[in-house]
Amino acid sequence: MSKVESAQQADALKRAMEAERIANLRRALLIACGRLSLPLYLVFWGADLVYAPQYKWEFLALRLMMIPVCVVTYKVSRIIKTDFGIEILTLLFTAWNSIIIAIMIAWVGDAASPYYAGLNLVAIGSMTFFN
Repeated sequence: MSKVESAQQADALKRAMEAERIANLRRALLIACGRLSLPLYLVFWGADLVYAPQYKWEFLALRLMMIPVCVVTYKVSRIIKTDFGIEILTLLFTAWNSIIIAIMIAWVGDAASPYYAGLNLVAIGSMTFFN
């Protein structure tokens, strides 16, 4: 096997590995949107009603913001063709999840409540899901 053929095989392997990484991150984003973030954000509005009733409408508005974020993430993930692009999209999606939770944590402010602990667990989960 010549050096040219060896280099071509290495290049083809590198492209295949990048395509697989893009596909894996795309699947993870779709799972995070459709099966984790959106359903959990909406279901946990019930916790808002119990633990932070004074913010129920504000928190519902924050939670509903996940619908367009998930739709845009889904559509953009389908057109991204580079490893770097899908990583940036994943970073932005995770950051958005964390920002919403950070806002809710700041508003509640009671670090001793089980609601605060639950929000922190969701924040940690949203940041570590893609690792």
